[in-house]
Amino acid sequence: MANQRKVPADARREWIVKTLRHSDFIRISDICDEFGVTAMTARNDLQQLEQSNSLKRVRGGAIPPVGELIPSFSEQLARHSDAKQAIGRMAADTVYDGDSILLGGGSTMFEFFRALQGKRQLTVITDSLQILDYGAEHYPTFDLICTGGVLQRRHRQVLGQFLRSSLTDVLVDKCFIGADALETSFGFLTPSAGNAEAKVKFMECSRKKYILMDSTKVNGEARPFIRFAKLEDIDGLFMDADVDGIVARAASALENPPKLYFADSYAGLAGR
Repeated sequence: MANQRKVPADARREWIVKTLRHSDFIRISDICDEFGVTAMTARNDLQQLEQSNSLKRVRGGAIPPVGELIPSFSEQLARHSDAKQAIGRMAADTVYDGDSILLGGGSTMFEFFRALQGKRQLTVITDSLQILDYGAEHYPTFDLICTGGVLQRRHRQVLGQFLRSSLTDVLVDKCFIGADALETSFGFLTPSAGNAEAKVKFMECSRKKYILMDSTKVNGEARPFIRFAKLEDIDGLFMDADVDGIVARAASALENPPKLYFADSYAGLAGR
């Protein structure tokens, strides 16, 4: 076996997705040999990646997905997947049967949407084709609505003036959006003006505003430069962890701080 050291599940899955970008087939034995894991662990990795449409399982291994998701999105799903799934499960606790929600695109939003399994009679408005595709197959009781907008083929998302105009007369219970970065002294950031406009519009059309993001995006080296919200503009922030308490300190200095939820210390919501 090439690698005897313990490797996190999200790192193994990212390797599997990248391998399938350059190969028509990956064997279970390839994963076992690369990471020194059992066949059961390798099969579980493939099962998790198939559920997010990152690959298709076949006898003895897996093949690339049949066009459901573009490779870049598959890679996003595989990156920090455990953290994103934990964030999604936690945020799903704020959603109740009959709610109306606006849902942005992105890999963390996709994991959140998957975590809504068991909810009923939701109205979901989104700009993400991945979310619509998954919902059409798995959530028969949901009313699924696509915003207007111009298709961004690389991300399978719609943006632009038609998105904004399609939401002019809309007011929902909650919105859930992602962020590419958080500079605690400045706010939540994204690299695209179109994405920033969409996120601002989603927040304007929602009674409660929530952001979901993993801890690697806080005060990091990646610097998306367009601010779409400040910490005090939202009702809640869901993350996997608050490394060194950076976010909690920033929020405590605010007159109206958002509620902070961290998966590594989460014990459930206390009431609705």
